[in-house]
Amino acid sequence: MLRACGYTRVSSDPQISESLSLETQAADIRRRCASEGWDLVAVHSDPGLTAWGERSRKRPGLHRVLAAIRNREVEVVVFSDQSRLARDAGYVLEVIRSARQHGVRPVPLTYDIDYSSPEGSLQATLLAGLHEYFSADLSRKIKRKRREKAEAGQWVGRAPLGYFARDKKLLVDRRTAPLVREMFRRYIRRESLIEIAHWLTLATGRQWRPTDIRKRVASPTYLGLVPLNGQTYPGEHEGIVPRDLWDQAQATVRPRLFGSRNRNSGYMLSGLLRCRHCGSRMCGHSHGRDRGSSYECLRHKANRTCRGSYVGAARAHRLFTEFVRALSERYNPAASPIEFTERPEEAQVMDMLRLRLERIPERLRRTLRLYQDGLLTKDEYAEAKRELQEEQAELGRMSAEAGQRDGKPPGRDGRRYFRRLAEILDSEEIPMQAKKDELRAQVERAIIHPSGLVEVSFYRPTA
Repeated sequence: MLRACGYTRVSSDPQISESLSLETQAADIRRRCASEGWDLVAVHSDPGLTAWGERSRKRPGLHRVLAAIRNREVEVVVFSDQSRLARDAGYVLEVIRSARQHGVRPVPLTYDIDYSSPEGSLQATLLAGLHEYFSADLSRKIKRKRREKAEAGQWVGRAPLGYFARDKKLLVDRRTAPLVREMFRRYIRRESLIEIAHWLTLATGRQWRPTDIRKRVASPTYLGLVPLNGQTYPGEHEGIVPRDLWDQAQATVRPRLFGSRNRNSGYMLSGLLRCRHCGSRMCGHSHGRDRGSSYECLRHKANRTCRGSYVGAARAHRLFTEFVRALSERYNPAASPIEFTERPEEAQVMDMLRLRLERIPERLRRTLRLYQDGLLTKDEYAEAKRELQEEQAELGRMSAEAGQRDGKPPGRDGRRYFRRLAEILDSEEIPMQAKKDELRAQVERAIIHPSGLVEVSFYRPTA
């Protein structure tokens, strides 16, 4: 029986039709494998990731497929159509060529192509060129349409905090517009971005991050303008922040605490390594061209309250990779002391759903007060109440579904689980940022002792 793996991808939620959803693609792949008698080992997905441009080469799901191909774990790769692999003609042909060189058969579901024949190679090349042209042409049309809308003063995109969209127009939301002005005032008073984000999370019932606050404060949308590609145009919508308040906020814009980030740096274990003394995170630090680089305890670096922990970057990468490679060869779920922890996003989702549910009664009472004070009409109050009740029901359903999810540690196929991670770490073709993303998805923390002992806590694999 031939072993097969599937690959699914969608670009972004607004562009997904029912026929292209991840679930539909995966179901089609399972049906094809069942009809052919193939053993479907795994289905790797890249939700919300583009297959166009340089970013198409930084998809963890596709990298896992390529690792399985190089490691000869599968004989067949099944996908909905060629555009799911990439819309970059050169890259998609490179992926197909790599599969054929390793004796793996690529199988698209929407058409029958024999990639080993000259006719199949020609057809693959033509399709790759058409998909690339389609993406380039669509991108050009979307950019032109967005520019035309912005020049006409029409809003482009989702409604920001303080507004809501109706009939393709941006209208002031009287319930949240005061929160926007208060956000600006807190920013001007130099409250920390973390404190403002926490306050806004409690006030709105949705998660806000410090970077979200920085972007909102810098947005000219609140002056009644439409920003696009570094330019602003007079908008049809009403501004909700006075000009003097907005100018004060721009004069208060704070620089990054640790300078600009280099996402292409070579420190793939930054934030994952922990200090063996205090447990704080360790981040990569360069000591100059001739002195190399290392990981340093952030607590020691910030205030010297920890006696400090240093690990050479090259040594840390070598020991960690050897540790994962050893697991790929000798992992035994019955005897191995490997620790698996729950993923933090699951707990965060549950906490956020619970927080939003707890705030619904208060939001209903606040809406009632606005109606009693004459700030909302009867129809507006009825509509707002209905929306809140629907949101309460939806949050209850989501909370129940989230509570039923349960990940399991790898069983007897755990070696394959670790072998795939080792392949990604060893590969010179996979970009460093893709390796970082994969590690953050699989590893909770790691400690490297001076003796060379490595302790790693992995996240439970998703079911």
